Amino acid sequence: MQRLYRFELVKDRYRGPANAVMEGRDLSNNSAVTVCEWMPQEAELAASTARLAESMATVEGAELFSTGTAFYIVADDDRKAAAALQDLRSRGLFAGSWPGLIAPVEPPAAVEAGGGAVLNPLNQARPVPQRGWIVILVVLGLALVAGLVLFLVGRSATPPPPQTAISNPPQDPSGNRPVPSSPQPANPQPQPPAAPETPPATSPPESSVPGPGQPLFGGSQDPARVAVLAVLKEWRATMLGGDVDGQTDCYAPVVEIFFRRKNLDREVLRGMKRSGMVAWAHTDVYEISETDYQTLGDDRASATFRKHWESSDANRMKHFSGEEQERLTFARYDGEWKIVREEELTVYWVKKD
Repeated sequence: MQRLYRFELVKDRYRGPANAVMEGRDLSNNSAVTVCEWMPQEAELAASTARLAESMATVEGAELFSTGTAFYIVADDDRKAAAALQDLRSRGLFAGSWPGLIAPVEPPAAVEAGGGAVLNPLNQARPVPQRGWIVILVVLGLALVAGLVLFLVGRSATPPPPQTAISNPPQDPSGNRPVPSSPQPANPQPQPPAAPETPPATSPPESSVPGPGQPLFGGSQDPARVAVLAVLKEWRATMLGGDVDGQTDCYAPVVEIFFRRKNLDREVLRGMKRSGMVAWAHTDVYEISETDYQTLGDDRASATFRKHWESSDANRMKHFSGEEQERLTFARYDGEWKIVREEELTVYWVKKD
């Protein structure tokens, strides 16, 4: 049997030229799942990958991921798979026929002109009788004559414009030259130009993730805090650098919570990260500030912070930016700290254009 991440593909229920519906099994809990496979055309692959990445955070009740040229929906049952299909088809994804899940869309029935069917009278213009045309022309003619008469009467009644008297300027007692209305200085003194204002000096923004040699979390050198901060810095650096494998390796083999998903396999997460980095190829800003570290036990800790990101697609035609409060929870696996939870606490603003 074929294996797809943590899912085993048991058998085909339907297979078409570009899509398939399969029965599968989740190897993590041995439960039955419904798997939908769709292969977009090569010319639409890049755009479809971007739309899939945008849909991952909003489609509920199913897992979405891709394996290069094929896209997949995995749901616990047919009802959840059908709901995800309906949602994604409205976004231009997962086209085609899906027997057993979604009824095919029937084209509207053609209306026969001569077979007894009644055509829609609202879409047809009714002919105007000949007598009606005569009445319309007579009314238009009378209105034209009345307008012309009113124009001529109004023109003859309009008084001529008043003549403006030109007054001579006042003369001085000798009558030789006009008296100026106000004295003017003979040689006005030029004013010195105002000195330009010096803008206040500003310092560049600082990230709360310190660099090498700087104190960690207020100067504490606790080994657990040092290790957790190192993972947090690597997580940020791999996102800025577009390093899919480095970013995914910051997470545990099974992520307890990843936004709205639970118990997410790291390999599925790798596919989701890859799709997201293809859709938003350039991450120019990924700042972390206001970091709050909390110890949750000997082998568990959390970091809550404010995150600001700015990214764009490969052609820098589309932009995606925002700011939110996020929390990462870390746990120790074989002596290494890994991310086991990523949660969105507060969204301050998000912009897409």
